[in-house]
This record gives sequence, C-alpha cells and structure tokens, in this order.
Amino acid sequence: MNDIFGIRTTQQRMPYFISNLYLAPIIECVNSVKVSLWTPDVSFTCSVYADPPLQAIRWYWGNSYRATSLDAGEEIGAFRFDLLPGVKPDMKLARLTIDRVFIQMYGKYHLAAKNEKGLSIHVLELVRGNGSQQIITSHNTSDFDLLQIKLRIKSS
Repeated sequence: MNDIFGIRTTQQRMPYFISNLYLAPIIECVNSVKVSLWTPDVSFTCSVYADPPLQAIRWYWGNSYRATSLDAGEEIGAFRFDLLPGVKPDMKLARLTIDRVFIQMYGKYHLAAKNEKGLSIHVLELVRGNGSQQIITSHNTSDFDLLQIKLRIKSS
C-alpha cells in the first residue's frame, strides 16, 4: 500500500510535478469610453498582468500610415502614458491621459504589452458623447487591425 498525502491507497503512485504556467501578458480594460468634446483630463487605466515580466508596453493610435505611439513615461502633446505599480508584483497599471479631448482624438487606441511568452493587444475606443465620461460596451477589433499592430511592434 502507498501513502500519498497522508491517505492510504492501493493504487500505484503517479508521478506529478508542480509548474508555473507562463503566458503572454493579460490586459484587463474597458472596450469603449464615451466622452464629450473639450472634456479635460480623460484617463484610460488598464491592468496588465505579466509573468514573466513585461519586456515592452506601448499605446498606439491613429491610422496605419501615421500612427502615434507612446512608451511608458513619455508625453507627446496632449497625451501622457504612465506605468504604475499594481497591487500584486506581476501587475502594472497602464494609464493613458489626454489633457483635453479634441474632435480628432476620437477613435481607437491600442495597448500592446509584450513579454518573452508573447504579445497581447487590447483595443479601446474613444467615442463622442454628451455629458461626463462614461464607460460603454463596444465591438472587438478586427484581425486586420491586430495584424497591423503586431507588425508595427515587431519592426520597432
């Protein structure tokens, strides 16, 4: 008789192992935010879980020919990207802040996070609305949009 974990059994002992499951980063974020024109200090904050740790993280927006990108800690015009520590060691908060919303700022924003296990992309859409900032549901991005972002990250 074998004794497995303090339980007596007649079954043969099976080999087992404990292993960590490593994945591409996981991004938790809203899909769409409705904001009125001229709204000041609009922020998108997404939780990014990565184990193994992040190698790169970046926000992209604009069309595929003239896309703008921000790495953590950078600021371009009215846009600022802050990467903050999360409540757990493998968690980061990716915050994109817009000083004031102008008409040309409505559209899709892509958050791309990469570690040694892969690349994850989340698409957030800034939608024109009335009143204060609201979170709404939105559609998923197309495979073509994802392909453009993946190619852009690999070439940089």
